[in-house]
Amino acid sequence: PDLPQKVGDDMFLAAYGDNAQALAMAKYAWDELKLRHVALWIDDSRVYTRTVGDFFDRFFQQFGGTVERRTYPAGTTDFHDLIAAYKAADPKLEAIYSASMPGSAVTLIEQVRDAGIGVPLLSADGWDDKDIVDASQQKGIKGVYFTTHRFLGVDTSSMKTFVEAYRRKFDVPPPNAFAPLGFDSVNLLVAAIERAGSSKPDAIRAALAETRGFQGLVGEIAYAPGKRVPDKAVSVIRIDDGVESPVWTWRPRPQ
Repeated sequence: PDLPQKVGDDMFLAAYGDNAQALAMAKYAWDELKLRHVALWIDDSRVYTRTVGDFFDRFFQQFGGTVERRTYPAGTTDFHDLIAAYKAADPKLEAIYSASMPGSAVTLIEQVRDAGIGVPLLSADGWDDKDIVDASQQKGIKGVYFTTHRFLGVDTSSMKTFVEAYRRKFDVPPPNAFAPLGFDSVNLLVAAIERAGSSKPDAIRAALAETRGFQGLVGEIAYAPGKRVPDKAVSVIRIDDGVESPVWTWRPRPQ
């Protein structure tokens, strides 16, 4: 969530902050799945995975849960040490939150299920990936949850139009929610340029900062004064046997 400040004055996110998606999954795990003791596995090679993992750890413990935290290096393909630690944990762990990217996710998921661990597997939008869906279908894997920007199958005319246009252009459906998020990002910038009535960077920056109520495909975008990360809804998606289903939506408190 502090990325724009680190980059400079000209960066605005169209996406939510990773604190928001971590809070969404922590709350879903606590309130809806009734989880109390969770394993947290973090790929420590990336800022993204460390950040979202840290936030999940913080929020889940704030709700009253316990977290058994472990990290693993980039390129890990054997998760059996983590699996052994999971099985030996006391108190017994009820789920695994993996802060990781798609490249290692399929292997991790398959090894966990092959080890006879059937608990919910949780993650962030790094798991919004077709390879995970395909592996779930091929191996009959159930109970995989991730947070993302919006369910692509949402029944709105604007999303249907986008999906159909994407399919006509590329001969395949959008692979994940990052496709409509990219579409929103371009339209957000276009709208700011039109409001600014200028192509000068300072004018566009000022117009972006004043964005309120921009209706995007994956949610409304508005920037509170002094902020360049929007407060947006976060969707929780479940994968069972290769089928994605929206199960819950977290919404920020009104400003």
